[in-house]
Amino acid sequence: MQQSEKEIIKNRFLEKKQVLSQEGLEVPSNKELLGEVVKERMEKGLETLPPQIEKEPQQLPHLPSPPTPSGEERIEKEAKDEERLKALAAVALENSIPQAVLAARKTGSDFLLDKLHDVLVDKYYQELKNKGVI
Repeated sequence: MQQSEKEIIKNRFLEKKQVLSQEGLEVPSNKELLGEVVKERMEKGLETLPPQIEKEPQQLPHLPSPPTPSGEERIEKEAKDEERLKALAAVALENSIPQAVLAARKTGSDFLLDKLHDVLVDKYYQELKNKGVI
């Protein structure tokens, strides 16, 4: 039977904490350690991406900066990013973190990946705390 994402996170968190303690190394705060565990799971999603083809850097002509978006356009973009973030977090929590990472990568937004990490750390931290693991 395949482990749920919650079980994978919990088990890896406990394993890392135990190993650090046994080796006499400084154990970071629970939230920092959980952040490392979530990052590992996110990196697993990146392993399945096809390797990028190395190309010689192209010299691009100097292009003018794009116009600064208006306040309304910026608010609209932030709302769209927030919707995407909620959907990605749902995929991560209900299915798997690697699956959510692959979906986030398709958007081309490193911002979403970074925010996804933050959201998942907060959600799993609260869940582990509620279960008495932390």
